This record gives sequence, C-alpha cells and structure tokens, in this order.
Amino acid sequence: AGVSIWPTIGDSKPTRAQDVAQMQNQLRRFGYGVSDSSEFDDTTRFALISFQRRFRPSRIDCKPDEETLLLLSAMVGD
Repeated sequence: AGVSIWPTIGDSKPTRAQDVAQMQNQLRRFGYGVSDSSEFDDTTRFALISFQRRFRPSRIDCKPDEETLLLLSAMVGD
C-alpha cells in the first residue's frame, strides 16, 4: 500500500505580498524556478499550474486555494 499526504483544509490564501513570497519560497524549495518577487507573476502562475497538474489534477485552476497551499506546505515539510 502506498503512503499519501493529504492535509486538513484550513482558511489560508496568499493575498498579501508576504503570503505570495512564502508560496514562491515553497515552490522554489520543491524545485520550481520561481523568483522572490512577492508578486503573483507569470512564472509563479506557471509553477502553480504545474504543481496542481501533478498533485491535484481534478482542479487545475491556477488559484492558490487552501487545498493547494496545504499540499504544497506538506510537500516541503512546513
């Protein structure tokens, strides 16, 4: 049997520059080529879509919603 990480859904969304910077840091630590712009730029969008495509293919919408952010946090060990 395989092992999966599935977080409990909370209420976090990166709306502030600090939140976007944290998401960018996590995406970078996971291996995506994302810079520390603190802006939800195209590079960050493409990385987020790629992450969702791999870990949440049921809903690839480029939105940093609760489930996506919690999956990302779990994957990088935060």
